[in-house]
Formats: sequence, structure tokens, C-alpha cells
Amino acid sequence: LEIVKNCIKDSERERDNFVDKIGKLVVFEYGLSHKAYNVNITSSPAAKTISEKTKAILKEISVVVSEYENNLLETELAKSQDLIDSYIKSCELDAESYCASIGLDINDFKRAKKLVSIYDKDQHAILTKEQKLKNECKRNFLARKVEAMAYLLENGVELENGEIRNFDLIDYYEITDEEPVAMYSHICTKRLPVFCDVSKVKRFLNSIKTNLFLSNRIATDADKERKLNETIKFAEKDENGKIIEGSYREITREEKELLLKYLEDNNIPLTEGTYAAGIRRIKNNTFGLEEISKPSDNKKLVLK
Repeated sequence: LEIVKNCIKDSERERDNFVDKIGKLVVFEYGLSHKAYNVNITSSPAAKTISEKTKAILKEISVVVSEYENNLLETELAKSQDLIDSYIKSCELDAESYCASIGLDINDFKRAKKLVSIYDKDQHAILTKEQKLKNECKRNFLARKVEAMAYLLENGVELENGEIRNFDLIDYYEITDEEPVAMYSHICTKRLPVFCDVSKVKRFLNSIKTNLFLSNRIATDADKERKLNETIKFAEKDENGKIIEGSYREITREEKELLLKYLEDNNIPLTEGTYAAGIRRIKNNTFGLEEISKPSDNKKLVLK
């Protein structure tokens, strides 16, 4: 009512804005078609007591909603139906992944889903049924990832030379694209069908979740240059953990550049956490330069 009272509708442009404001309010915020809107207005107990002036305003709103809806059905419904149908048939297990795969804004998908839910009940029912199947598939998919992490956190990561190193954040992203905070939430709330002890996985993910610095993106060229210019010195240690005399050295710019390239080639997000994990590997000699320079073709559970 306030939008109607305050809206000036003298010019054509203002009239279009008025139609859009009211139409979006009724259709997208309240999820009502024109027919449903009229039913709600006429069946409301307040309809019997409102003034004639207010009734006139409500009638005007009804005309505007009808106008907006007709244009919506003509221009957007078919496209929305096609989009939802493509998602249903896709291999993607959630809308976010599907939108990312086709370069679509998630808000556009949500708008299409809303239209289908209002104007195509049959397709909406199919979407609901398919989404349940996709959710179940995703739970099983994530469960296998979690089990792989649990094994590697318990037993370590075996390198080609037979040495074992601790599981780290780079390993995590080589197993899954799911962000650590989201994965932690899945484990805690989704009741994943996991057949192993996941306590170490939860502790690992929680350590990332509670240390926001580790998730900070190193995104800009200036950020990367700053990392490349940092001085990092360390000393190698023997099997007993003692510093080897004369082993002090500085990590070179070339090593850092190869580390950044490895993360980029393997689609691993460059964050403070993944960068620190890579530096740690170089320090411990568990991330040789000859290996850093080899991009992997596929995600792998163990870095060879």
C-alpha cells in the first residue's frame, strides 16, 4: 500500500518502475501468482472492514500484478523452465556447482526456481524429487572424501620415496573442491554415511574454520609479489630433529614461483593456508622442485 501511495505514475518510465516494484513484491517476495494474490486479498477477514479508498488501491495493485505477470510469463517462464530442466539432467549435485559450471549467477537460478515453483507445479515436483536424489548422491560423494581424509590424517601421506609426511591443506584441496568450513558443516549436520572415525577430520577442519587467517586469499598481483619478496630462512634437521650444521639456507624466489604455479595448475586456491603448507613442504624436503613443476591432470588423493 505504501508503494502505491508514494509512487508517482505520470510518466511512462515511472509507470514501468511502479509495475516492476509491485510485481516483484507480490511474485518474488510473497510467491503469489495474480490468481493467488486475488484469492488472498478477497478472502482476508480485513477485506470486509477496509475503506473504499483502500479497496480502490488494492484493485489498482491487482491490475499491476496482472500486467507484470503477463509480461513475466511471456518473457521469462520458458527460459526458467529450460534452465531448471538442464539442472535436473546435469551431473552437478547442487545449484551452486551447476551455476559455476555454466557461468551463471546463482541469483538468476534462484529466480528461475521461484518462477517454476509458482507457475509450473509439475516441474517443481520433479525438481524436488530430483534434488532429494542429488542430495543423497552428494552425501555419499562427500562421505567417501571424508573417509579418504580420515585415512590420510591417521596414516600420513606416503611419498614416492617411501617417506611419510603429515596431511595438509594442499592435500585437502587435492581431494575435494568443497571449502573447509562447508565440509565441516556437512560432517556436523548432514549425517554423512561415513564408516570410520571422523574425529581427526573434524579437528583438522575446525582448525581451519577457527583460524580465519588461513582462508585469506592471496589474490592480487601485489599480494603475490609480497609473498615472493618475503625472506624465509630455515635449517634442515636430522632424523632426531636436531639442526644439521651448515644447513641454513633461504627459500629462493624460484621455489616460491614454482609453488604458486603448482597451486594454480592444480586448481588449488592460493590462500595463506595453502601457501604456508607449500613452504612447509619445501622446508621439510617433501615437496621437491622437480615435483612442483609437474601439474596433475586430475585430482588425486596422494601427492606423488
